[in-house]
Amino acid sequence: MSIIRMHKRDVPYVQIRKYCFEDRRLSWKARGLLGYLLSLPSDWKIYVADLVKRAPDGKTSVYSALNELQGAGYVKPVQIRDESGRFVAGGYDVFEEPEETFFAQNKDPEPENPSPDLPYSENQPLINKQVNKNTKTKKTQQQAVVAENPSLDNSSDDEDVQPPVAAADVKILSDRLLGEILTPAQVSAVNDTVSQLLAEQPELGDAKCLHDEITKTLLNPKSFSLAGNDFRRKLNTIRKTIRSGKWRPVTPDITKRVKRYEDALEETELELRFEQQERLHWQHKLTLIDRAKFPENYEVMSRQLLKAEARIEKLTEKLDALRQSQDNH
Repeated sequence: MSIIRMHKRDVPYVQIRKYCFEDRRLSWKARGLLGYLLSLPSDWKIYVADLVKRAPDGKTSVYSALNELQGAGYVKPVQIRDESGRFVAGGYDVFEEPEETFFAQNKDPEPENPSPDLPYSENQPLINKQVNKNTKTKKTQQQAVVAENPSLDNSSDDEDVQPPVAAADVKILSDRLLGEILTPAQVSAVNDTVSQLLAEQPELGDAKCLHDEITKTLLNPKSFSLAGNDFRRKLNTIRKTIRSGKWRPVTPDITKRVKRYEDALEETELELRFEQQERLHWQHKLTLIDRAKFPENYEVMSRQLLKAEARIEKLTEKLDALRQSQDNH
């Protein structure tokens, strides 16, 4: 079972650099989880299963946030070793600022004679704890407000801030994202889509009914949830679904079934991506170890790889079964 370990300054109160909370790549869910993990004592260890138990939003949400943090470089897979240097488990380290993402490169630079002690020797820290003190603080949210209300700008001339976000940029951003209702520009895009689809497939019927169903689907966060709140991406997905003949309007009698299917599909896909990253991690470590010198460690890592591959096979079968069951309805 994977262990998560924190590396941060050891202080008697919660003190976290603002960088991660202002990282636009992260969702609010990922920022919140990272904030919680970094609030724990330095070198604290917690199991992923514990995180799932402590949160009301379930396993899918936790895996989604961890995958997001790993992709951004805040979470990194590592080897957990005992005092003698023996490998005991695989885990993940958490950082206040992003490390180089482990899976961003196809292959790490390797010496001519690699050994397991090069990346994780007893004389080297497992993690680079150095914090970049030159990171500039971004004030994106404040700037967006100032753009619409210049009178609120109280910043001094010598502060290191970004230029204010133009009001037009804020408007464009709102048209790209889905909220509680559609913006006028989004309504216009839906109208264009309806007209185009009816010209291609007149059997779709009434324009108003089709418009209403597409709008309901766009505003339903559980429908086509992998598109997130990206308006264009979700609309394009709906358009492709209608053209493929798989469109099912959101009606009360099928809403619950569709929701269960989409939730199960998303959870399984997230778990599969997580296990695929585990497999890549162990495959990479096995290329660095000298089997003749470290046979015991090699066998432990090989077993971890086999476990990851078995879980991947099981999750792939589960995904296929889910999709097949949906096609049969």
